[in-house]
Amino acid sequence: MNDTILVLLVLSSIILAGCSPGRGYEWGHTGADTFDEDPFNLAPFGSPLVDGNGIVYTLRCGTIDPDHVYGWARKTKSYYDALYDCLTDDCGRLSTGCFKVSLTCPDAWRTSPSSAKKQAAQEIAIEAAQYLAFNDGLWHEMATWYGHRTFPLISDFESALSWEDLYSDRLGTVIAAEAIAMGGDFNANVTMLTRRELQKRQVVDTARAASITKTMENVAYREDPFAKKILWRNLDIGTGDDTIDPVVFPGFTSEPPIPLPAPTLDVFNKYDIKADIVVSPLSPAYRTITSKADIRGDYIPSVHNQKVLAVIKQDAIQKGFRVFD
Repeated sequence: MNDTILVLLVLSSIILAGCSPGRGYEWGHTGADTFDEDPFNLAPFGSPLVDGNGIVYTLRCGTIDPDHVYGWARKTKSYYDALYDCLTDDCGRLSTGCFKVSLTCPDAWRTSPSSAKKQAAQEIAIEAAQYLAFNDGLWHEMATWYGHRTFPLISDFESALSWEDLYSDRLGTVIAAEAIAMGGDFNANVTMLTRRELQKRQVVDTARAASITKTMENVAYREDPFAKKILWRNLDIGTGDDTIDPVVFPGFTSEPPIPLPAPTLDVFNKYDIKADIVVSPLSPAYRTITSKADIRGDYIPSVHNQKVLAVIKQDAIQKGFRVFD
C-alpha cells in the first residue's frame, strides 16, 4: 500500500469517526487536532476534519452525533448561500447538492426594492435551506441503506438510519438557521449555539455516557469484533405529527424529551413563490431507491419520502431491527 492510499484511509476514518461502524460508539468528543474525552470541551466549528468526531449522550434527547450536527449546519449554510443568491438575482432554476430547484416568482418580486428583496430572500433561504439540508441527509441515509458507500472500503450500512442520525441532522439545520439569522461570524455562532443546545439537552460526561449506553447492549446495539451492530433504526421525519423526536434510553431522567419541528417550505407561500424541488437522478443509489418503491418520474421529497421509508421499514423489520418512526 503506498503512502497516498494510507493517508486517504486515515483521513477517511477521521472524517467518518462519528458514525463509522469501524469505530463504533466512542464517547466524548474530538477537540481541535487532539482527541479529547471531555464532551463539554466541544471542538470549534470550522474544519470538517476535526470538528465533528465523537458521540455524546444527553439525558433529554439521547445519543447525539456532533459530526451530524456540525455537518448539517455546514450543509444548511451551503444551501442557504445558493438559494439567497438565486432569489436576489431573480434566477428561476438552480442545481445544488442533490436537488434541482425551480422557482416561479410573481411580478411583484422582480419589481420590489432591493432592500426588501434581500430581507425576504434571507427569510426564504433560511427556511428552505433547512428543508434541503435535512432531506439531503435523509437521502444519504436511504442510499446507504441500499448499499451506497461514502468511501469504497467502508460500509455505511451499519450506521444507515441509526437511532440518532436524523435528529442530529435536524438539530444541525436548526442551529445553522439561528447562526445565519444572528449575523456576524457564522462559525463562532454555530460553536456557541451547539454548546448551548447540548447543555439544554443535559449532555453528560464521558463515563456516564458509556455507562448509560452499556445498559442498551443487545437491545439497541450488539457488540461485534469489528463494529457495533446497530439494532435500532430511526425513520422519523415528522410525518403525521410534524415533529422529529429523539430516541431516549429509558430510566435515566424524568424530564420529557425535546422534539424538533419538521422542516417546511411554508415561507414560499407567504411570498407567493412556487417552488418545485426534485432529487437529481445523479444522486447516489437513485435508481435503486426509486425502483424499490416503484417511483416513476421525478422524485419529489414531499411526495415520495414516506413511500420509500415504508419500504425500508418493512425491510428493517424483516432484518430483525426495531424501527422508530
